[in-house]
Amino acid sequence: MIASPQNPRIKSLLRAVEDRSLFAIEGEKLIADAVQNGFAFEEILHDEDLKPGRISALSHNRATVVTREVLKRFSQASTPQHVVALARRKDTAAGDIFARDGPVVFLEGVQDPGNLGAVARTLEAVGGAGLLCSPGCADVFHPRALRGSAGSLLRMPAAGNVDFRLAAEAARKEGRPVFGTVGRGGSSLFDESLPRDGLFAFGSEATGLSDSTLAALDRKITIPMKAPVESLNVAVAVAIVLYRIGADRPAQ
Repeated sequence: MIASPQNPRIKSLLRAVEDRSLFAIEGEKLIADAVQNGFAFEEILHDEDLKPGRISALSHNRATVVTREVLKRFSQASTPQHVVALARRKDTAAGDIFARDGPVVFLEGVQDPGNLGAVARTLEAVGGAGLLCSPGCADVFHPRALRGSAGSLLRMPAAGNVDFRLAAEAARKEGRPVFGTVGRGGSSLFDESLPRDGLFAFGSEATGLSDSTLAALDRKITIPMKAPVESLNVAVAVAIVLYRIGADRPAQ
């Protein structure tokens, strides 16, 4: 058993998480999703409360028994799960996402990992192609994003640090129109017939879309709201738009 967070192996793993060469996956459910979707593990850490045989049922990787104090160093939760996997990141190119079927969502400046995860969960629910995030967005492999997505970010491709102007050009080459949501002045969402294969940009509730992103859009759309409400949480806005796009399609 490794008892101390000062153990050299633990310190090395913590540095790898900090520099984003590895990311932490907490709990059996998310680890199972990662295994099924081809993520490679560097290490699996678990405490003595995990039942014998559970690790082998999750993965063939070597597992190390550690104390709860060690597990807490890898967890964002107040009460850590009994197992944490340290996985290698998957880099997804925006072009690979555009080659898939379904809508693509671009998030700009969304810094709350929980909101990012909720967006990913909705996008997977409607059969989306994938998620693109601007520089400055929350990390798509942040533990809170993974929990908020209920595993969607481990199953559906997502890319970070994406330049929207380049993404918009790539989308058009694939025949995808480019839309963005604005609080006022766009075409009403409910007056528009929007294609499922579009690229849809959403800004944070506080700042909206930047001027450079607005300039790269084919069309601006607005979700009607009664005064004095001026904005919606980004995860709510994404859900409204995505389900409006698919409103004429039966659930699968």
